[in-house]
Amino acid sequence: MVYLSLFLTSFLAATILPAYSEVLLGGLVTQGYAPFLLWFWATLGNTLGSVVNGVIGRQIERFKHKRWFPVQERHLTSAQERFNKYGQWS
Repeated sequence: MVYLSLFLTSFLAATILPAYSEVLLGGLVTQGYAPFLLWFWATLGNTLGSVVNGVIGRQIERFKHKRWFPVQERHLTSAQERFNKYGQWS
């Protein structure tokens, strides 16, 4: 259950949701849980969260004309231009 909590917290922290997996990880390390297993589950959660962000980023264009879409088109265009200029580092 501890490792599942760490995985979920790491997953959420890697997405657009606010979560602090480092605090949980540090606490679990000090409580004596296996460092390798903690590293494994935290890494897996962070990696899968990053994949979800990538998928969301690639699919965002299809929703920009929806009424409920939270980003104004000019901001989306500005972000796309910045990404085109600086690439993945942006």
